[in-house]
Amino acid sequence: EICGVFLPRCYYDGQDMHARQKMHVASCLAGLAFNTASLGINHSMAHQLGARFHIPHGRANAMLLPHVIEFNSDINHASRSQKEYLPAVERYASVAHVLGLSSYNPVMGVRSLVNWTQFMMKEMAIPMRISELKTISAVEYFDALDDMAEKALNDSCTATNPRPVTKEQIKHIYTKLW
Repeated sequence: EICGVFLPRCYYDGQDMHARQKMHVASCLAGLAFNTASLGINHSMAHQLGARFHIPHGRANAMLLPHVIEFNSDINHASRSQKEYLPAVERYASVAHVLGLSSYNPVMGVRSLVNWTQFMMKEMAIPMRISELKTISAVEYFDALDDMAEKALNDSCTATNPRPVTKEQIKHIYTKLW
């Protein structure tokens, strides 16, 4: 909730000290949460993008986030309501609700969160795809997929992902990110 309000303010006006203080608090709270709950494949995959292609960690995390939300929830643009959902769906729908996004049902909540994340990326000029960076060739990227997926799978952050993941699924997410 703090980030939803104050991150855009910080981006548009770096001199907004109130917004910067709020983001400092949000950052500290996130650090405490990460220390307790750990992270997941968003971070383990971002580690590999940074190590291999020197993409800043925050940017890599942002670029991966919509894809990882879809993976962890098993909800995408074609999803319909179901009788049961994966455990992450309720958490994502709750985040959507806190941000004031449309969340009349779990599918709508997750889709709203993905759309909001992509909107925020566009607002802050964060590329949606690796190909938009223009610094990495397709051959170079796809040649690295197998190794990056293996290393992401073995990263300590992967163990606490809310949904079990395979190397092939990680490769699929990296492929969608291209």
